[in-house]
Amino acid sequence: MAKLLKLRRGTTSQHSSFTGAEGEVTVDTTKDTVVVHDGSTQGGFPLMRESGTATVATEVTVTANNSTNETVYPIFVDGATGSQGAESDTGLTYNPSTGALTSTSFVGAVTGNVTGNASGSSGSCTGNAATATEGTNVTVTANNSTDETVYPVFVDGATGTQGIETDTGFTYNPSTGALAATTFTGNVTGNVTGNVTGNCSGTAATVTGAAQSAITSVGTLTSLTVSGDLTVQGTTTTVSSTTLTVTDKNIELGKVASPSDTTADGGGLTLKGASDKTFNWVDATDAWTSSEHIHLGDDKQVILGTNSDFKLYHANTGTKGIIANTTGAINLAGLLSEKVTITAGKLSDNQNIDLSAGNVFLFTTAETTTSTPNLRYNGSTALNDRVDTGDTISVVIINTAAAAGFSAQMTIDGNAITEKWAGAAAPSAGSAAGHDVYAYTIIKTGANAWTVLGSFSNFA
Repeated sequence: MAKLLKLRRGTTSQHSSFTGAEGEVTVDTTKDTVVVHDGSTQGGFPLMRESGTATVATEVTVTANNSTNETVYPIFVDGATGSQGAESDTGLTYNPSTGALTSTSFVGAVTGNVTGNASGSSGSCTGNAATATEGTNVTVTANNSTDETVYPVFVDGATGTQGIETDTGFTYNPSTGALAATTFTGNVTGNVTGNVTGNCSGTAATVTGAAQSAITSVGTLTSLTVSGDLTVQGTTTTVSSTTLTVTDKNIELGKVASPSDTTADGGGLTLKGASDKTFNWVDATDAWTSSEHIHLGDDKQVILGTNSDFKLYHANTGTKGIIANTTGAINLAGLLSEKVTITAGKLSDNQNIDLSAGNVFLFTTAETTTSTPNLRYNGSTALNDRVDTGDTISVVIINTAAAAGFSAQMTIDGNAITEKWAGAAAPSAGSAAGHDVYAYTIIKTGANAWTVLGSFSNFA
């Protein structure tokens, strides 16, 4: 006849305060499973039933895995409600070494600060977690639309059996799909869909979505490319850069609803320096006005007229200023004055005539002897180097008259010249009173070759 073996037994609650002898086996009547004891652990060790699936429990035993470089699979339930078996998905993985949680997409709006890199597509967190003891399954109740604040749950420690907790600063609203916390720290991989409120730091990904009605501040951008039109409104636009490059060939200033010369008055450019360097339109004078010199290099011209026929420039060849009218005469209106070099002395004591100072020379002391004026550009530059072949210059020398003082000859750059005199005769004496005037027309016919036409007259 078979014998019946009965073991000591009790409920799960009773086991929780019971410590069995080493090797003792008892029966948990709540879970319908046996419990093995080691003589020291209160509650013992419940064994899994033959089905291989634990019964519904309120807690699970967690083993820490913080650094192993491997792919593990987070578990989840198959249905939205009721008792569910724990499952995994090869598309939802986690690496304890890198801390990277990977999925095809994360959907939903993120509110709060996001620290780290963001890329990919985003997702929503919905539902309300209950409190469970150790186990492989939890009962989940769907809460997809209630407009209320709920609290996501988490454990207090990284390993071992943990109680589920909440934080009033970490909330979720099933109606809006908004997950809220003080900050979000870590890299976000995937697309983020929805509005981001708060500060963003780290490496930014591409932000897509509908146009924003207003962005009050964007902080500092290291690089920005705008593919469409850019409209900037406000009082002052500041560009702080070394070089501003504009592809457009035309820049419009003073573009207002009804532009006029009045609205354009004072418009232009201002370069900041010890004093402002300005180039502005002045309505009162109907002209562009510069506060500074305008310097053109050799052979760069100021060109006037519809046909561009009047030109002012400094020629590099011959180093001289040129006024040219290619289609006709040049008419000078108003007072035309010329500089006169006045010497408180006599020509015989100052025979070098420097044409760099002008073309008219007056000596205020009565001449006492003959003199031979030497025409040159200045003490370091020859006149030959300043006058081109085919050009002519006019020189006037005025002496305070005296009978013994006259000039019958002249030199150019120290070289003797054969003059041609009006009346076919060179002066042979000075006048008794007044001023003796020597007028020379000098034509350059070649290198150091000159034709000089002279005249002598007295004004008393």
